[in-house]
Amino acid sequence: MEIGIRVVIKNEYNNYLEKIFAPINLLQYKWEILTDDIFYEEDGKEDQELFKSYLHLLEGCSFKKAISRKSYYLIFVDIRAYPCNANIANIQTFEDFMRSECQILFMCWDSSYVNIYCKDKKMLEALYCNCNKFSCESVSYISMEQAKGRTLVAF
Repeated sequence: MEIGIRVVIKNEYNNYLEKIFAPINLLQYKWEILTDDIFYEEDGKEDQELFKSYLHLLEGCSFKKAISRKSYYLIFVDIRAYPCNANIANIQTFEDFMRSECQILFMCWDSSYVNIYCKDKKMLEALYCNCNKFSCESVSYISMEQAKGRTLVAF
């Protein structure tokens, strides 16, 4: 049984968060940003942090606005999506994720490697199909067995 997907993206400026999350109704979640090593260029100034102007807990519309920028550079990212009325949990392991109300857990490290865990099977399949549509270098499922005992932090 699949619980996540592993994606390799190109090490480049792009809008990968917007592309990856395209099949999800972003407005139905609150988004916890634990690690934000994401940079973009604005008004000729490089290295502006994508979520810097926000608190690290965003409503869906603020999250959508931030990831809808034309281009940004992911380095290390750790994002979790919770239903709007859910409790935020301290998630360190796969077992913590499964016990929590967190529905989606997104981690990117070294600018190219992405793991996405998702409790909703239809949404997971939509994410998988969506990642295969654009220029990901590889997309594969993560099984429940592969996930058990894993630490779930971006770095």
